[in-house]
Amino acid sequence: MGKLILLALAAAFYPTLLAIVILILTRPQPVRLLAAFYVGAVITSVGVGLAILFALEGSGVIDSSPHGVSPAIDLVVGALGLLMAFGLARGYDRRLAERRRAKRTAAADAQRDPWTTRMLGKDSLWIAFGLGIVLDLPSVWYLAALKQIDANNYGVATDVLLVLLFNFLMFLLVEIPLAFYLVAPERAQSMVSSLDTALKSHGRQLGIFVAAIVGAYLFVDGLAGLLS
Repeated sequence: MGKLILLALAAAFYPTLLAIVILILTRPQPVRLLAAFYVGAVITSVGVGLAILFALEGSGVIDSSPHGVSPAIDLVVGALGLLMAFGLARGYDRRLAERRRAKRTAAADAQRDPWTTRMLGKDSLWIAFGLGIVLDLPSVWYLAALKQIDANNYGVATDVLLVLLFNFLMFLLVEIPLAFYLVAPERAQSMVSSLDTALKSHGRQLGIFVAAIVGAYLFVDGLAGLLS
């Protein structure tokens, strides 16, 4: 369970999800867009997660070792996490985006905002819902968690509950602003503005930190399993 929670918190700071949350919080009325995005994201994430989980049964991906999940899988996922942290720290994702912009031949295209910004700029609930579906396919952390759940052979009901728990934790950065608007609507705007500022200022650093910690943990755990 501890590893599952760790993976869920890592998924909460996955760069794509973090970027879209920050973008939505900048809109004039973020709660409507955030709710629509959340519904689309949860439907996709839970649905695809359960489909993958049930497909894992009898696939041979999971072994019967004391670690549950093959140590090689932990090793690979941990290495990917460390590479993600390194790439974010070095700004490789920003450089890649800059190269893509540089390849645009038309000057007007070079000044265009990213497509997600243009889409959300329409303040359409259906577009936000669609972005939730498109942008929230399972991350590497989610896939590792699904394998961990399947390895423990809890039974169908418990597996479903664990997938729901994982998604609840993964979408905390969406659920927290929504909770502010429901519990304290008169103070929600200032609270959400503070969250937006914090994510813009420290979101990248948090993403790097979480990816490095979880990646290192899985890498060491997987290495220990292979050597034992």
